[in-house]
Amino acid sequence: GDAITSPPDLAALFPERQVYLPFGGTTNDYWRLRREHDLVPMRMGDREDYGLPDYRVVLQNLGLYSRIDPLTWRSWTNALNRLPNATMWMIRATSEGEDNLRRGFISSGIDVDNQERDRVRFSDPVGREEHVRRSALGDIHLDTPMHSGHTMSIETLWSGTPVATVSLASSTSRMATGVLHAAQGPSGRTMDDVTGLGEMASLTRKEHEDMVVELGIKMPKRPRVMKRKKVEMFN
Repeated sequence: GDAITSPPDLAALFPERQVYLPFGGTTNDYWRLRREHDLVPMRMGDREDYGLPDYRVVLQNLGLYSRIDPLTWRSWTNALNRLPNATMWMIRATSEGEDNLRRGFISSGIDVDNQERDRVRFSDPVGREEHVRRSALGDIHLDTPMHSGHTMSIETLWSGTPVATVSLASSTSRMATGVLHAAQGPSGRTMDDVTGLGEMASLTRKEHEDMVVELGIKMPKRPRVMKRKKVEMFN
């Protein structure tokens, strides 16, 4: 493990003896992914291939519905209500699941049927290569902190999209937090100079919601010449 997901002062609560890795306990093989898949960077204009609006802030979670707990759902819909220029992007796991989520959005005050406002978009599941590549098209990935993203958090950061999460009590709930703390920040030129992205992990759900809203408001507008500029990813 690592000191973020399994804090040393709680080591007595674990039946196993803890071994702490220096940067992060969640591992993934980036170069194997590069070898096995042709990860050609997405272009900015590729949003239209998934029905996503070019000039809106896209909040995304392309993970399993079963990981969304009621408090997480409330923070997502609160943020969406506070960001009139935002679109929520989710996976279409099943038609029944999509219908249930639509009803949930409507009950939370989100006008999902108004196509001009473009508040919610669903996309079909795809293979791993396309899944990682298209993760670059969102602006902020919203984690599910009750069952935090492991591989998804890492691969979303690889794609260049920031991950926002809440640091809860259990190790399972702190995986994305550990990944963010281990990620190299803007000055992370060497392993001895790692700033991390820990500021994307909030301590409370209200702080998380406020941060997502603040980032959504400050998000720079995308360029109008869409097809020529590639997303900065996989560098």
